[in-house]
Amino acid sequence: MRRDLEISSEGTSGIIVKDPVTRRFYRFTPVQASVLELLDGSRDLAAIAAIASAKHRTEVLEHQLEDFVGKLRQLLLLDHPYCWMRLESAARGSKRSFKNLLSIRIHAFNPDRTLTLLEKRLRFFFSPAFAPLFWAAVIIAGIISVVHARSLFFSMGALFSLYSIPLILLVIFAVVTVHEFAHGLTLKHYGGRVEEMGVMLLYFIPAFYCNVSDAWMMGRRQRLLVSVAGGYIQIFLWALATIAWRILAPETLASQVCLIVIAFSGIQTLFNFNPLIKLDGYYMLSDYVQIPNLRPKALAYLKDRVVGFITGTPAPEGEVNRRERRILAWYGLASSLFTVALVAVMLHRIGGWIIREYRFWGILATSALFLAAVPITRKENVETSRRLLSGMIIRIRKKPLIYMGLLLLALLVGFLPWQLKISGEFVITAAQKVSVTPQVVGNLKRIHVDQGDRVQVGQLLAEIENLELSNSYEETRGELASQQASLDLLKAGSRPEEIETARRQVETKRAELYNATRVEQERALLRETISKRESELKNAQLNYERTLSLLNSGLIARIEADRDRTAFEVHQKELAEAKGQLSILEEQTDRNRDIKRKELAQAESQLNILLAGARKESLRASASQVSKLEEKLNILEKQKEQLKIRSPIAGIVATAHLKNRIGEYLDMGNPLCDIVSEGTMLIEMPVPEKEIGEVSVGMPISLKVRGYPNRWYEAHVKSIAPVAAATGTDRTVLVHGELTNQDGSLKSGMTGVGKILCGKRTVFAIAFRRAVRWIRTEFWEYLP
Repeated sequence: MRRDLEISSEGTSGIIVKDPVTRRFYRFTPVQASVLELLDGSRDLAAIAAIASAKHRTEVLEHQLEDFVGKLRQLLLLDHPYCWMRLESAARGSKRSFKNLLSIRIHAFNPDRTLTLLEKRLRFFFSPAFAPLFWAAVIIAGIISVVHARSLFFSMGALFSLYSIPLILLVIFAVVTVHEFAHGLTLKHYGGRVEEMGVMLLYFIPAFYCNVSDAWMMGRRQRLLVSVAGGYIQIFLWALATIAWRILAPETLASQVCLIVIAFSGIQTLFNFNPLIKLDGYYMLSDYVQIPNLRPKALAYLKDRVVGFITGTPAPEGEVNRRERRILAWYGLASSLFTVALVAVMLHRIGGWIIREYRFWGILATSALFLAAVPITRKENVETSRRLLSGMIIRIRKKPLIYMGLLLLALLVGFLPWQLKISGEFVITAAQKVSVTPQVVGNLKRIHVDQGDRVQVGQLLAEIENLELSNSYEETRGELASQQASLDLLKAGSRPEEIETARRQVETKRAELYNATRVEQERALLRETISKRESELKNAQLNYERTLSLLNSGLIARIEADRDRTAFEVHQKELAEAKGQLSILEEQTDRNRDIKRKELAQAESQLNILLAGARKESLRASASQVSKLEEKLNILEKQKEQLKIRSPIAGIVATAHLKNRIGEYLDMGNPLCDIVSEGTMLIEMPVPEKEIGEVSVGMPISLKVRGYPNRWYEAHVKSIAPVAAATGTDRTVLVHGELTNQDGSLKSGMTGVGKILCGKRTVFAIAFRRAVRWIRTEFWEYLP
């Protein structure tokens, strides 16, 4: 055995050997461990077999040791020139950062010295005192998350934008760094070494990594703790971030950082514990099942079984027991399916876009991407392919008739007719849908139906109240009645009594006009009063001026001057009152005279009309006015009838909570409710433009409605949309189908999956039609 190998005992389970050059770990059983101890170059295989048999009380044969030593030589664990030569190339290969496109590793630095210093300062996190703090923070954060879940999700949605991307990337990098350092610190705490830490692209996803393979040299409990450490500290960070988010103001930068930590921790924890990716979940599973290098062993085991099944040669069992075979088979199958699915999705998304944009060169680029992602050119894969092909040739040569028969059977099946089906999602819509809207404005007074009620054509749905329309209708009726009465009078002519009344009215108006002009005496009296007041005012003014002069000379007392001033002011007011009375009298006289003259003229005109009788022009004018009012009344009657909203079709009311809208104001055009027909339904089924050439009107459609998964529905293609519509990155053509809804179980808006039956084709035509179409369209410009 090599002297530089590191060996760790697992008690009665055996030992684990670490190769420091290739950085691989191997587990050996107790019997194998005893053999390894005896491989010191001083004994032959026969002596080693005898000692091992005596020690473990089991028979160890010499040829078994020869196979075991050959396996050790392949694993490069022996102190042999062949092993040292291979180790040099293996050491160079282990430093490669690019193995395939699914795993690109960038070695950053050796963090062992840094982790040693940090472990001394952060031992509190490994002490029993940290556990209560951890669980208290997690419980508090959990309560906050449940109580404030809506606010938390709303804040996260508002956080993510183009401008926040740099901050998000910075916080994510910091959280991932803490996560990986937690693994390394835990390994260092339990005595291990961390020699590699860096960045890698794993399944096209950037990830920070810390190589903690040295944990295999520890006990099972320590290994699990190393694997759990990253998720453990990340949950603690999530709890602290949740508590801090609740305390901090939402607009602060610290609150935004906490939101990023909360969101990323939830997503990354799920991703990190996926056992099908070589992250924490994978290593925890590997520790739990006690199989180091679980993924490569599982893939190798599965590959050997597949090759053995196809070639008919038994696969080598090796030292794997029944339990390990079952684990390797299931994990290898799950891991392979996950990898194939992920690569297929990536190639479909990325390769599809490249091919659409760059055509032929896009196909070459996609092929190169596939070869880089799937390492089919590696030496071991080429050897497997060669072995598989040669085994298949040998197997066919042994039983040529059987395989020829199977080939002919496959060809026969390929020419059998088969129904071509084009599948797609569909939405059920009503064959006829009417939105009932009012023709007049008003408030909803009564609603007579509700959602789900069946209605007939013309059935009353609701009533609207419009006071303005009702008042206008009543006023128009009154005006029409009055105008109709006037027209009837004109047609009947004048009676003697009416003429005599009109004459008396004329005489009365003349007497009133005469009386209105008999105010001259009163006017003359007021003018005489004004003249007298003006003379008195003039004398009072002269007295006041004389008295004021004597007062200034000091010849009389001030009281006499005040008396004359008061008399002057009194005469001024009396003159103003007289003039005002005269002005009012003249104004009233002129107004009364004009009114009486108009009334006299109107009375004389009425008398002349009665004496002359009704003119034809008057009859026509009155009749025209009556006709206009009748037309207006008819319009108002129709509008009043429109206050009663009726159903335009027979169907089902499809609007909920109609009763709650009583009293609501409805404007013209605002919908009251929707009514859908129930006898015939339509389906809208988007079909990719690449498939629409196979579809024609009248083709049957088989439907599965999600609401009734146990029932089949049959429809037929009614029409095909004349234009294609963009749906994401693809284009689709809308196909309309028609089906009967006999029992009324189908509802508008239901969805499901439909298959358009496009007729019989051969199995080969159906299997290869998409490939042929792709070649004819994408390579058309290169074809002759």
